[in-house]
Amino acid sequence: MDLFQNIGLAVGCLTAGTAGLWRYATSLNPLINLDLLGDRTFAIGTAYSFILGMALFGSVYLLLLFLGTVRGYSSLEIGTIMMVMSAAQLLVAPLATYGEASMDLRIMTFIGYGLFALGLAANAWATPA
Repeated sequence: MDLFQNIGLAVGCLTAGTAGLWRYATSLNPLINLDLLGDRTFAIGTAYSFILGMALFGSVYLLLLFLGTVRGYSSLEIGTIMMVMSAAQLLVAPLATYGEASMDLRIMTFIGYGLFALGLAANAWATPA
């Protein structure tokens, strides 16, 4: 992308954000009810969700970029690696469901973020070999 495209995207995002806030402030039925963020627990949960989304997107993007560019894997090989990761998540999902019903959600969030950090740390030592 060149500079003018980036500036255009930034202006478009700012315009859309401003229009959304204007709609929220002036409408009886806003598209998004930002008053919900006044609840501390909901606001913190939303922030954690946003941070986790950015971290997951960034880590998956960087892993795919690393496998394709540095290691030179084909699309099929990269897909196979990602499928193994997805299968592991699928197998752990019932444990998360059980944990959600039987433990404090703050502890479960701490454990989840800790496991995510361990996974990122394990990927940090990847080499071209």
